[in-house]
Amino acid sequence: DQMRKGSYNLYYCLSKSVTGPFGPRLFCGRFLGHGTVFQDKKGQWWSTAFFNGNVPPINRQQARQMDISQTAHSLNQQGVTLVPLAVKTLANGELSITAIDPDYAQPGADESQKFD
Repeated sequence: DQMRKGSYNLYYCLSKSVTGPFGPRLFCGRFLGHGTVFQDKKGQWWSTAFFNGNVPPINRQQARQMDISQTAHSLNQQGVTLVPLAVKTLANGELSITAIDPDYAQPGADESQKFD
């Protein structure tokens, strides 16, 4: 809920109907905000990722160690980055969508959302 600070993350909600009601917001991937999830011809799932920062892109080491909460940062260069996803149906029938790349897979310390 805080624009232009920290990493720009991608979330999703589940519903049995396109009109809702929708479940809680679920984390999909760090630095994937505004991305599009798609499946290629071989069955691999991906998310597009874009540069969305107030400063030049940071590298993976910086993303793991820096406090990036005060302004918008990104790993992504200008143009499009493709990040592989794992899309699974869980035992309870719910869908799980997570980034495979560890630098995109977990919320960072800058994450303002609460996930229980």
